[in-house]
Amino acid sequence: MSKKRENIKTTKEEIIDYWIQLEDECDLNFDWAEADTICWRCGYERRLHRCHIIPDSLGGKDEPSNFVLLCADCHEQAPNVESSSFMWDWIKSYHAPFYNTFWDNQALKEYERIYHKSFIQELKERNIITYHAFLKFWKLKPGGTSYHFGHPYGNLATLVGKYKLNLDTFDAKYPNGKYTSDKYIAQEKDFEYFLSSFCELAFKYNLSVWEGSTRNPHSLCMNTFFPKVRKYHSISIKQKKDNYFMYIGTECNPNNIPVKSFVFNVGNCHKEILEIVENEIKRFLELYGTPENNHPYYFVANPYWSKHTQ
Repeated sequence: MSKKRENIKTTKEEIIDYWIQLEDECDLNFDWAEADTICWRCGYERRLHRCHIIPDSLGGKDEPSNFVLLCADCHEQAPNVESSSFMWDWIKSYHAPFYNTFWDNQALKEYERIYHKSFIQELKERNIITYHAFLKFWKLKPGGTSYHFGHPYGNLATLVGKYKLNLDTFDAKYPNGKYTSDKYIAQEKDFEYFLSSFCELAFKYNLSVWEGSTRNPHSLCMNTFFPKVRKYHSISIKQKKDNYFMYIGTECNPNNIPVKSFVFNVGNCHKEILEIVENEIKRFLELYGTPENNHPYYFVANPYWSKHTQ
């Protein structure tokens, strides 16, 4: 009869306290401040298991140095070898540049294995090459997905299947193979490039940015609240065909600004437009003093800037 393994006595807190002193979070898919709720391998918020580095069956000890915290899926795939270092080599090898992208990255590899073509190439062939086009693509309503009974998450094959369902739904909606013209995509790419610079300027002055979408696409609004006059002041930019137009007011949401309000043509040179905007910012600061905006937000399609709001 095999000997029954004793319950693990080492706590999750003890495991975190031990490793936080030794491992740099820059190499990992989580921040140490969230190490008790985020899987150390995939970086997703899930119920965590105490996973042996050296298995109990191979003489692994019940002490903080012999555990990491993994979700059920990652725990099942974790190495079972008599090595004190390989576990961390394995965890770090899956480091992703953005949080909550681990399983998507794995799904992209699985998609290419199944169809012998990358999912990214599939998108490019359909003119889905901008952030805005990508968001529209994922808003399509394909067939449903579900989980296996007793399992709270979709597995890798289900995630890949979701990708294929979206492509099939797209092809049915756009039988010509592209959701919009090359000219429109070129304009959208120019707007997204400008959007990034616009957010950088807002970040410099601790201002918020709100992007129009529903009623006023390809528009941006940089704004903040000034306690001295108890008002919001904003600088809004709208792309119209090949040029950009500016509007200065108090509205924070560009969706609520009529297109006809954008009357000041500022051309199409990004550098010159940003210089005009920065001069307006400085004018606001001279007139109204320090803005009240300790936590600026960036409600934009660009994931790099939108993550600053989360």
